[in-house]
Formats: sequence, structure tokens, C-alpha cells
Amino acid sequence: MAQLSITNVKLLPKKERRLLRGHRWVYKSDTAELLSLEDGAIIDIYSSTNRFIGRAFYQKQGNILGRIISYHQEEINEKFFKKLLNNAIGLRIRLFPESNVYRWVHAEVDGLPGAIIDRYDKLVVAESNLEFYRKEREFFLKAIRSFKGVDNILTKFSSQILTDTVPEIVKVKLNGLDFLVPIKNSQKTGLFLDQRMNYIYSQKYMPGAKVLDCFSYIGVWSCHAISAGAKSVVLVESSENAIEVTKENLKLNGFDSKSTVIKGDVTEILEQDEKYDVIILDPPAYIKKKEDFQKGFNKYVSLNSSAIRCLNDGGFLITCSCSHFVSQLDFREIVKRAIRKEGRRAKLLEFHGASPDHPEHFIMPELSYLKCAIVQVL
Repeated sequence: MAQLSITNVKLLPKKERRLLRGHRWVYKSDTAELLSLEDGAIIDIYSSTNRFIGRAFYQKQGNILGRIISYHQEEINEKFFKKLLNNAIGLRIRLFPESNVYRWVHAEVDGLPGAIIDRYDKLVVAESNLEFYRKEREFFLKAIRSFKGVDNILTKFSSQILTDTVPEIVKVKLNGLDFLVPIKNSQKTGLFLDQRMNYIYSQKYMPGAKVLDCFSYIGVWSCHAISAGAKSVVLVESSENAIEVTKENLKLNGFDSKSTVIKGDVTEILEQDEKYDVIILDPPAYIKKKEDFQKGFNKYVSLNSSAIRCLNDGGFLITCSCSHFVSQLDFREIVKRAIRKEGRRAKLLEFHGASPDHPEHFIMPELSYLKCAIVQVL
């Protein structure tokens, strides 16, 4: 889309300091100006002393006025997007030289605020709820298609699905295992690629273990467990569609004889007090709004305490949270309270975040979200 005019926005005194350190969000409270612009319009940000700070795109809804997309007054076109995509893919090739499955762009940290791009070999899924990317989709998608090996793109911009002809399910290899991944009707973009390394870290605890995989989705944790020598795995999932794909994935890897898939509620399964050597908790985000923090916090404590009750002495709890509003310290407190509630002792063995293709932004810790703790319960 041609950028016909660019509006200049002047900040209030001292409001540029955070931005000069690398933060990419300009808040509406950072300026006294009242803007009446089209959502997604390009704006240039200046300090109160008329110093150019960055080129951004306007965001009509919410407290954020704009997200900085460049620190130069350059045109936002196909060449611009291709440069950022090329920088991002260079890191992923270094991280996973034998794989074409990865998070290609991770929003602000890769220079494309509010956008994610996941690659599943020849298929790319690009997603953002910001109007800017829908408006600039011609440049954006041309840039993606220019990369070798990209055949199809599924895009989700501003809740509007704009797609090539893509399959319902694609087959990929992750960590040496084969998976069928639902693309059109899926959680996230199809796979939880942020857990990629945590799947591997968990494997050392699996040999000979009786495992319970809660919120199992399409069985990725379980396949990693069985491949590492788990004696048996019980998978619990509420989605019928996910269960169908799970069974195919277990069969695809030759793991169906060591697994039992249950359609049901995790809480009800844990109330049966069956004992396990390893329990995996990878629930959906329980805290999606700041005002829901305490309710969600208590729900995490309850879930983890129920799991701890079902662990054999010396067993391992692999527990996760993807809630933005739960900090690492909050999550440690959740696990600690759950342990105390059950009158058990425990050792924190490992604490991880997202896979390195989901890098963290030093100046924007609010973007960090995934926590994965591995605990031995005594």
C-alpha cells in the first residue's frame, strides 16, 4: 500500500527516554496530541526538542498510540520487510540448521511489533491482530514469498483470514519425531513451537516412567516422553479434533501401544488419585487480563497441588504457564504454594522459558510469557 503522507507526533518532555533505550511502544499518555488517523497509518515520533526517535504505525484501540517499526525514516515497502525477514531467518537457520520448522518472526524482538510468523517447511503462517499488517499485506506477503522454499501462506490479520490454498493438516518433523499438525483449526499456529527445547529437556526424566500428560493437545509432549523410554503415557485432552490428530501422531511414530488417550477434564482425572512417576501440566493461559490475576493464580495453585498429590515419591512435575501476567517469580510462588499445600518437599531442578527462536527483548520484559519448571517431588 502506498504511504501518501506521514504524520509527525511530538512527545511530552522526557517521554523519549524509554524509547531511546529500545522500547518500541509509544503510549497515548506520552503525547498531548489528539490524533484522528486511520488505524495502521505510518507516523514519525519526535521528542519534545524535535529529535527524531523512530517511525511507527498508529494503533487506534487501547493505550498504545504507536509501535516503532524503524529507527530510520525509510519507506515501509517490500524491501523493508524482506530485510527484517532475512535478518530473522538467519538466526533460525543457525539455531536449527537441519530444520524448516521454527518461529521465523517473534514480534517486537525481530523488528515487526505485534506480528508472528511460524514456518512449517513449505507452509508459512503469519498472524497479527494489528490493522497495520492487513493494510500493508501486499508488501508483507510478497516479502515472505520471496524466500526459497515458501509455497503457501496462511495469514490471520485483524481476525480476518486471508489465505492461499493450504492443507487442513501438514506433516512436519520436530526434534527427530514426525507430527501431523492441524493448520486451519488449531491452537496458536498449529504447534507449540515455544516448547521445542523444553520437550527435549524433559526427556531425561522419562526412562521407565509412568507418565500423565495433561492438556495434551496433539501429543507432542507424550511422543517425546515415549521416544525417551517412558513405560506408558496417559494423555488427557478435551478437544475431539485434537484427540483425532493425537492418535495419528502416536501411530505415526509407533507409540500407540504405550499410550492411552482420554477425552476428559484434567481436574476430574487428577481427582482419581492415580499415581504417576511424571506429570506434565501445560494448560492454557488462566490469566488473560490483569484484573483476573488472583483468580488465575489460585487456579494454577489448585491445578499444581492436584498434580503433586498424584506423584509418587521422587516423581517429577513438569509444569508450565503461558500467561503474560504471571512473572517467573509469580510462577515459582505458585509451585511453592502447591507443594506446601500438599505437605510435600521438592527440588527445583530446571526452570526454562521459550525456545530461542522466541527470543526475549531486554528492554521489554512484559513480552516474556512462557515458564516451564521441572520439579522433583519427595
